[in-house]
Amino acid sequence: MRINPLGKAILVFLASYVVLVVAFSQVGPAYFKLFQGIFRWEINTFFPPLKVNSFATETYGGQAMIALEARLTENLVLPDRKVLHTIGHPYTARTIAINQYLHPIIILSVLFAWPGLAWRDRFKVFLLVLPLLLVVEMVDIPILLGVRIMETVQANLLQDPNAGRSLGSYWAAFLHTGGRAALSILAIGLALASFYLLRARQQQRATAGQSPKAESHRAKTGRNDPCPCGSGKKYKNCCGAK
Repeated sequence: MRINPLGKAILVFLASYVVLVVAFSQVGPAYFKLFQGIFRWEINTFFPPLKVNSFATETYGGQAMIALEARLTENLVLPDRKVLHTIGHPYTARTIAINQYLHPIIILSVLFAWPGLAWRDRFKVFLLVLPLLLVVEMVDIPILLGVRIMETVQANLLQDPNAGRSLGSYWAAFLHTGGRAALSILAIGLALASFYLLRARQQQRATAGQSPKAESHRAKTGRNDPCPCGSGKKYKNCCGAK
């Protein structure tokens, strides 16, 4: 039974997805370490009240997790101006590790399943998607865990009724309701679009670079004259038939 191209692409995507999930269950901690340094920098930079103490993978409750432990860098002031001596207080936030690994899993699965591409072209798309993958990872786990710690501080120490209504909180909710997958699809979509655009421009340049003399010679060739390509056939039965 012959499978149509769409069906084949879906099968390849599903098979790739399963294989990559299994693979990342083994190599996931090594993948996390590629981003560990930039994640720490991001938390320290964009969440000034926090100083990262540790940012690592661990097993928690029998499940692979990514855990952020951060300490407060300043004393908090309540609405009544009472100062809470909170400098150095540690807080921890966790998320399941698959939340980070999902991005490369989806991106690579789509790349493997995408029809009509040679392996050399898939490698080119892979290179194009790498900076986009970095951006996607940076707007996910570090922001998610940083927001969770800040929500805990606001809710427990400051008794803030709007603790879960910040922009970061809405972003975290977006990630957990399909946003994470949407970001991955957007990244590979932009990489594929860039690849096709670059290839179209290269083909356009190659066409523009053809010899005008050769084109003029073909235009002057009669239908019954020998074909200028040297095949020995009449022009009408060779290049003129195209």
